[in-house]
Amino acid sequence: MADRLAALQARLPAMVETLEALVNIESPSDDPDALATCAAAIADLIAERLGMRPTADGPHLRWGDGATVALIGHYDTVWPLGTVGARPFAVDGERATGPGSFDMKAGIVQLVDALATLDDLEGVTVLLTADEETGSFTSRQLIEALARRVTAALV
Repeated sequence: MADRLAALQARLPAMVETLEALVNIESPSDDPDALATCAAAIADLIAERLGMRPTADGPHLRWGDGATVALIGHYDTVWPLGTVGARPFAVDGERATGPGSFDMKAGIVQLVDALATLDDLEGVTVLLTADEETGSFTSRQLIEALARRVTAALV
């Protein structure tokens, strides 16, 4: 456990850089092209850190075929295109800000880096949706089907 924590603490600067990159890739729920660009960046991050490519379910990303634990999040934001220009990513002390940084791009970075500290990802499935901010209308069936298969879900 201490080794995992130390590994994550050592990666903090890289995690902040990754967060900045994701915040700078705007992903409003109603813009399919922007969502696709952000999904591609997340897919690259997952491939780099976890050695696997997510499966696309429409604009949604899923990886792992585990039937034990599901980790569910989203990468769409409420912010319209251009917001990052007016409110750029910034770090003030231990606080990072920028459109989508808290909800939920920092969560994605933390999720990926935490999983990278594990020896085995068997039993884990991750689903990142592209429509949470607008009601999960296209991802609801995916979420419900996944929840029925697993022992526990962290959302």
